[in-house]
Amino acid sequence: MNDKFSQCTLLLLLGALASGAAQPKAPVEDGKPARDLAPARTSAPPTEMPTVRVERVEKLSLLNGDTMSGKFLGMENGFVRWQHPSAKEVIPFKAADVDGLTIAQKFSPNEARLHNSAVDLINGDRFLGDLVELTPETLVLDTWYAGRLNFPRSSVAQLNPVLMSSQVIFESHEGDATGWLHGNYNQGVQPKAKPLGAKGAEVQKAQQVARNILAQKIAPQNLANGRPRPFANGAVKPQQKNLFWKFDGAGFTSSSSGAVIARTDIAYPDKFELAFDLQWAGGTSCYFNTALLASDIKSSYSGDHYRLQVSSGYFYFYRRNKTGNQVQMGRAQLREKLTGKTKVRVGMLVDRIERKITLLIDGKVIDTYRDSNKDPVPSSGGLSFQSNNTYPLRISKIRVSQWNGKLPGNEVEADGTEDFIFFKNKDHIKGKVKSIKDGKVTVDSTSFGEVPVPLSKVARMQLANTKKEGEPKPGESQATLVRGGKVSGQFEKWTTDKVRLMHPFIGAVELHPAVFESLEMNSGQPRPKKQQGFFSK
Repeated sequence: MNDKFSQCTLLLLLGALASGAAQPKAPVEDGKPARDLAPARTSAPPTEMPTVRVERVEKLSLLNGDTMSGKFLGMENGFVRWQHPSAKEVIPFKAADVDGLTIAQKFSPNEARLHNSAVDLINGDRFLGDLVELTPETLVLDTWYAGRLNFPRSSVAQLNPVLMSSQVIFESHEGDATGWLHGNYNQGVQPKAKPLGAKGAEVQKAQQVARNILAQKIAPQNLANGRPRPFANGAVKPQQKNLFWKFDGAGFTSSSSGAVIARTDIAYPDKFELAFDLQWAGGTSCYFNTALLASDIKSSYSGDHYRLQVSSGYFYFYRRNKTGNQVQMGRAQLREKLTGKTKVRVGMLVDRIERKITLLIDGKVIDTYRDSNKDPVPSSGGLSFQSNNTYPLRISKIRVSQWNGKLPGNEVEADGTEDFIFFKNKDHIKGKVKSIKDGKVTVDSTSFGEVPVPLSKVARMQLANTKKEGEPKPGESQATLVRGGKVSGQFEKWTTDKVRLMHPFIGAVELHPAVFESLEMNSGQPRPKKQQGFFSK
């Protein structure tokens, strides 16, 4: 009886945990809940937006190609301090031998806050902060992570005075396949949790496929598990033993028709972008489905969802409702655009209020498709990717983010001879930005003379400073900051509460460690040649 009681108790506990895990969590950005910028669909709009946050695995990579998991403990006196779970002592690595670091997300300090502006420098750096003042000589930016920063005006390429936030709802990370479910629709295997891991035999097998394609020059569609598969007459045929997508450490690869990866925890807002890299073996013979806002991931043809179907150079959009009714929203014929390519960045800009989806390929607008179905728009959190090929496909860099409703590529580009101010209504003027202070920007316009403009009406300002793409200096590194910031220079010291950096424009600066996400070091040093081909990361 005690055993039965214990089993029942355990089942109830597991059920409660599963129910709790299924509830969406509120996002935390810089220590504070992110605001829902999309228009609410109900009379009680949410004050916090659910999102998917997965703790990143810290990783150290060396210039010779070696990698190691563990914990980053800091940097000092030319050494990176690293703790490996199998090592008793902290391991000091020469900073000059380090390729890069992936840094786990950490709790932000109490002073952390969301910033309303972004500053892009001529060397590609991007600082987020609160815009204080611009004079003919200096730009002043206030930040939670580095205090007040004074940039020479000559180093500033662009200003976004009112930052249009692109809140990340979900983003895949290198070394992490957590949360993905695996199945095969054609074989009747419904998606379920399948431990793949980022290391070991799974990664080695996927990488071996790429090496065989290169070394043996075998057509990818004739490879199976990294080896050619001959017929009795000596021809080579694909092998379909592997029914599922494989995680290669940075993306997912498949060579089986019907293979699917899916998840059900995406908190889609009303306006969002779904984007991912799609790679295939060659030509335009790519067959692939993705379903978004899906209510049922057990089949690609069930439940309420929007579906993109890629079929030999054609991109079809479908709307399916819960009763099984399916309507084609439109199609794009892209055979000519895809000829000679083996990789594209697919983007879908979804407006659930206007019931429209815009297709982007490599950042360029292809067309917009309207959902004419009278049923309510799909509202579930499902996302699935299905391979319909028997030769290799690869998807990577999956990202769902908020979208501000504006299509890319519709703005005038500054010519570099004068300052340009672009307004939110898409108008623009050019001249000389004389100053920014107290919420106003003063412009000496070539057409209107000296004009004061409320900063709240400005989308961005592009200053007439030339971008510099020079060779990196010895020892120079570049770091990725939270919410898309970037900073470069020489890192002199890194402790648990302070990072000291020598920046090329502002000199010595101290930053809080919680603002960093990754670090690329020794950018001027040679690296081992990477495998090329469609499996390349």
